[in-house]
Amino acid sequence: MNYNEILNQAWQAHLAPKSPHAPTVISTFAGCGGSSLGYSMAGFRELLAVEWDEHVCKPSKETFPTCPFITATLRGFRLNNV
Repeated sequence: MNYNEILNQAWQAHLAPKSPHAPTVISTFAGCGGSSLGYSMAGFRELLAVEWDEHVCKPSKETFPTCPFITATLRGFRLNNV
């Protein structure tokens, strides 16, 4: 299998519908979407992406239009014990 075929196979895995029972992930420091693409190719459903620089996340918003994006910093964010 050549490199273009590998990339096409990976892209098709990203585009495949995800099961409602698929594992989920929230992408922090989402950037331009490299990690989001990896999560998607691995079968995860991304529930939310967070990136503080709105210019950096523009490609990610285009690649993952159904994923909600928050453009904010996580500084001071605290998660209560769940």
